[in-house]
Amino acid sequence: MRLVLSDSLFTLHAQRAKYRYDMDIIWIIVGAICLLVGLAGCFLPALPGPPLSYVGMILLHLTDKVQFTATQLIVWAILVIIVQVLDYLTPLIGTKYSGGSKWGNRHRHIPLPSMGHYFRSSRGSRHW
Repeated sequence: MRLVLSDSLFTLHAQRAKYRYDMDIIWIIVGAICLLVGLAGCFLPALPGPPLSYVGMILLHLTDKVQFTATQLIVWAILVIIVQVLDYLTPLIGTKYSGGSKWGNRHRHIPLPSMGHYFRSSRGSRHW
């Protein structure tokens, strides 16, 4: 009976290890996708680059393959927040000091996919 119990425990441990290995692969793939989309967000204005990259870094941290210290995660979180705030405020200040209108200043943060509303209204369609 003892031999059967140890065999079943070994089988259970092997199943748990396989599940953890499978989850590591999933986290690594999703984390890598987040990192790549975050990199694309540096060039495409509709994607938030730094937050997506940070999420990818957190997902990689959940695996056994990549480990970050708490200090590294906190420093990167602070940097991401600073970059996001500057990304929002810099066009505001630039528009204000370069003589832009209030309308342009208010609507500077409209993402690129919503530009279709402006093209539609320029064809004569006034009703949205």
